[in-house]
Amino acid sequence: MLVELAQIDIELGNKEANLDKAVRIIEESNADLILFPELFTTGFDFNNLADLAEPLNGRTIERISDICEKSIVAGSIIEDSNMWLYNTFVLIDNTGVIGKYRKIHLFDREKHYLSAGDDISVCANFPTLRKKHWEPLIKARAIENQFFVIACNRVGKDRVSEYFGRSIAVDPWGDVLTLGDGGEEILRCRVDRKMVREIRKGFPVLRDIRIR
Repeated sequence: MLVELAQIDIELGNKEANLDKAVRIIEESNADLILFPELFTTGFDFNNLADLAEPLNGRTIERISDICEKSIVAGSIIEDSNMWLYNTFVLIDNTGVIGKYRKIHLFDREKHYLSAGDDISVCANFPTLRKKHWEPLIKARAIENQFFVIACNRVGKDRVSEYFGRSIAVDPWGDVLTLGDGGEEILRCRVDRKMVREIRKGFPVLRDIRIR
């Protein structure tokens, strides 16, 4: 499976400009999966969340779905669900939303403006101050869970933070498949699900995990 990571800058609160940028990237891509950064159409514009939020059958999903041919597009948006606002990660194909996750662990100011979900994991916000922790954490998650981890970070600045990019894809052994710099770029890698099955068969550590 060919995966693209769209490491982009995001214009705070400018949904149309950000969505236009995403559409251009999707139209030029031949990847099976295209991953965008968190809140890729709005950024963390806490002052205008209610105005920027939309339902999962809204304009953002509609525009992206209309241009998805064989690709699946992934990223999070501000979801409005009956006046409750969520940071919702969505998987989109040419039929619309085929999967969603409402962020559980709201970070810093998010908890004052957004509701928590109850399902996978979208990571904490990672501006420049936490740069040194980024790669080790991604590698650790890949190794301990024996799967590919693909993390798409944004670049640029907003009102309070500067973002360092360094989007990364790591295989189940912790080897880096692709790693971004600090500017806008499209990164590519291939994900082999057969590799995951073989590693887990040879070293079935997940079988012994106890979930309470």
